[in-house]
Amino acid sequence: IDLQSLVPKDRLQKAFWNNKKSLRNPVHKKLLEIANDFFDSLNLPPNVKLKDITLTGSIASFNWSKYSDIDLHLIIDFSEVDENEDLVKEYFGGKIFAWNMKHNIHINNHEVEIYVQNENEPHMSAGVYSILNNEWRQEPAKAEYEVDLETTKKKVDKLIDQVERVYDLFESREYPKAMGAA
Repeated sequence: IDLQSLVPKDRLQKAFWNNKKSLRNPVHKKLLEIANDFFDSLNLPPNVKLKDITLTGSIASFNWSKYSDIDLHLIIDFSEVDENEDLVKEYFGGKIFAWNMKHNIHINNHEVEIYVQNENEPHMSAGVYSILNNEWRQEPAKAEYEVDLETTKKKVDKLIDQVERVYDLFESREYPKAMGAA
């Protein structure tokens, strides 16, 4: 992993953004198409409306890297679907899982991750861009902080070691030990 790529940038990812003002048109069109295709696949009652489609996460901020995914959020009022909002969240989770099993969508070498967000759900992100309105809902600001790359590398190496140990236990069919070590 190129840890240097995790350091915050001075600009947004130029393959996605026209300076800091707007999303590039081909990217905008593709994200809109993906979101609408997914929304149509949900087979929701006609009264359920898509409130917004947002791009969020590191691609919508100065924290992007070559490892960033594209966080595409479909904003819906869950109560329009059913009064049991926990059930609605579970339904959407299943639909997202099934969608991801059938699709492997990338834009500019970044994987698209879909999320259905309840209209009333608080969302914390450095930047939130409305695909529907083609404008920032929350414009990103560059955070001023230092990334301790040496400590980060040590922590990553430790996690990799733990994952490899669990994998070895699993491969040895020592399932209880693998579960305990995870």
